[in-house]
Formats: sequence, C-alpha cells, structure tokens
Amino acid sequence: MARSLASVIEERIKMNTSIFSKTLISKYKEQIFSESKCKIDSITDNTNALRVLFVHDRFAPDYAGGGEYFILRLAQALQLKGVQVSVLTTGDPCITEFEGIRTQRLAVSSYRFNGVWRKVINAAQHVDVIHTFTYHGFLPARIAATILKKPLVCTILAFFDRTWHDMKVPILGLCFQFFEHFILKQRMDAKIFISDY
Repeated sequence: MARSLASVIEERIKMNTSIFSKTLISKYKEQIFSESKCKIDSITDNTNALRVLFVHDRFAPDYAGGGEYFILRLAQALQLKGVQVSVLTTGDPCITEFEGIRTQRLAVSSYRFNGVWRKVINAAQHVDVIHTFTYHGFLPARIAATILKKPLVCTILAFFDRTWHDMKVPILGLCFQFFEHFILKQRMDAKIFISDY
C-alpha cells in the first residue's frame, strides 16, 4: 500500500524532532545544567522538572512555514521526556494551550514582538531556560535572559544571508541580512543549528 507524501514527511519530522529533543536535552544537561538541581530524566516528579520557555513570534495553530511545525513537535517531544514547556508567542490571547503545550499569546504583530522583552521577563520568572528561535523572538528573549541571568538557547531555524535581497526589497533585504548576522554573533549558552546547510 503506497503511503502519501504527507504521511512520509510527518513520520520523518516526528523521528527527527525525537532525535533532536534527545540531543537538546543532552545540551541542556552538559552545557547549562551540569551541576543543577533540575531533574531532566524524571517524568513522574514534575515538581523538580526542567522548565523551559519557548519564545517565538508564531506558534501552532498559526503557521507561516515549517519552523512553527518544528517548534510544536519539539515542544511535544521535550514534554514526553519530562521537560515542562511553555510558549510565549503572538496571536489570539484566548488560545492558552495547543495540543498539550501551554501558551501565552500576545495580540501584537511578528515585527512588534521584537519589543516585548518585559513580557518575556514576566513569563520567564519561574523557568530554568529561555529557548528562542530565529527571528523576531530572539531580541526580547536575549534581553530577558540577560536581565534575569537565565540560560539562553537559540535554535537557528534558517539562514538566508544574501537570499534576503531576493525575498525583500533591497533596503529591507539588507536589514534582514544584518539582523540575521547580528543574531549569530550574540553570546548565548547554546546555539543550535537544525541543519548542516
């Protein structure tokens, strides 16, 4: 029986996010929490579980591309391993959960999300790690992590570099390219690339 392309893609994404979540947990353990009180391996004891705040300008069911789908699957894979994941994002504030992931949604555009660092500070008060992604969630997450002295992890979902010039009008393409390079040069506790390309 032939499987649909969609089912093959779904299977591969689930497999890859499961592998990626194992790698991410080992990065959390080795680079950030080698001497921490947090238990990552314990699913039954949620009082001492690692708490991670994802900061991204979009989260399911609001999709703009594959990044949002990847983040949803990653959050679910981490939760299956006992990590408490919550997401700060844009969208309808009435949506406080999606497929088992707790969300706080702000009624702002993706571009205005760059300035919500006070909201990130409030949301990150009781988490162990702030985990952000390229692009518009990075700046507020970086500011909040610095002020709160919390570990910052950034997953680089894409790197367009000069391709921005083809995707945007020239001056805007240059701004996006500059911002992308700015993100990559920032100090973080872990920088994770989901691809070698």
